[in-house]
Amino acid sequence: MKKVKLGQVATFINGYAFKPQDWSSEGKEIIRIQNLTKTSKGINYYSGTIDKKYIVEAGDILISWSGTLGVFQWCGRSAVLNQHIFKVVFDKIDIDKSYFKYVVEKGLQDAVKHTHGSTMKHLTKKYFDNIMVSYTNLREQQRIASELDLLSKLILRRQEQLEELNLLVKSRFNEMFGENKIFESIDNLFDIIDGDRGKNYPKSDELFSEEYSGL
Repeated sequence: MKKVKLGQVATFINGYAFKPQDWSSEGKEIIRIQNLTKTSKGINYYSGTIDKKYIVEAGDILISWSGTLGVFQWCGRSAVLNQHIFKVVFDKIDIDKSYFKYVVEKGLQDAVKHTHGSTMKHLTKKYFDNIMVSYTNLREQQRIASELDLLSKLILRRQEQLEELNLLVKSRFNEMFGENKIFESIDNLFDIIDGDRGKNYPKSDELFSEEYSGL
């Protein structure tokens, strides 16, 4: 399997630098990084005219390259792209979209090291174009992507099962001790631990006496 530069794989179009005065309450959604990462539910719209290269359709691959590094596939309606996000145009070599996402994600992970641990990740276009990724024939790409898709689904399912188990434990705890119930004092805790209701255990104020402290 050979290595190629990202700049040899596709064309990357940076989004438009929208200003607050461009925002509207109607029109096409403006895709911002926080909308891709789901860190904000706020949506801005644009109702003016714009070059079609900034238009994003369902299925398009987007890459955030400033602040947050990530690869996303747009699943919404026709929208417009904000700056600091690349729209990928596959116009150079044959490459499977799913496979592309995986190799770029790996490339971005390596790029994080390039930022020397900075909390604010930012890649220049020159650096991005020169990121090396693995490339093979289309059939092999599809096979690899299919296997990785399956593994990703299994991981997601396991995470969901862990969350379900966590909820089950909380539910069972509430059944046993009462929802949001807390011990009023440490004496209550000793009462529960000791079968004879605390008769043979020290009370809370005795724990700090010389007899029990070991001092």
